Amino acid sequence: MLENLLMVNKSRVGSNLLDKARKDLTAQENRLAQEKERLSKESLVARPEVGSLPSAEFVEQATEGLSQERIAVEQGILEKLLMETRLALSKFKIGKYGICENCGKRIDRARLKIYPQARYDLDCEKKLSLKQGA
Repeated sequence: MLENLLMVNKSRVGSNLLDKARKDLTAQENRLAQEKERLSKESLVARPEVGSLPSAEFVEQATEGLSQERIAVEQGILEKLLMETRLALSKFKIGKYGICENCGKRIDRARLKIYPQARYDLDCEKKLSLKQGA
């Protein structure tokens, strides 16, 4: 049954596009995981020590604090991208890659080429964006 779903999905989206998307998403997952690990290590190095500091050291600590904040923001972005990438890869396993989560229609090939983690077709994405903005 699962193989039938995969075959139907492959014929809908196109075999070459699916193979390329899967390879690209897997490579991206690996890059994101490595970058997340690098930032975790950098975060430990940039963490300022707590205590009373003379004024010159206070400026240095403030600068390190800003660096820590930048790292935290980058980690949040990486975590979101990694989650989206893993979700897209999981859809291959159940034969739902390239299918809009909202309406069930096929997501346009051009959209998947540009954004392989796309969960919605363009019409549903616009509608959902408008709802969230309201």
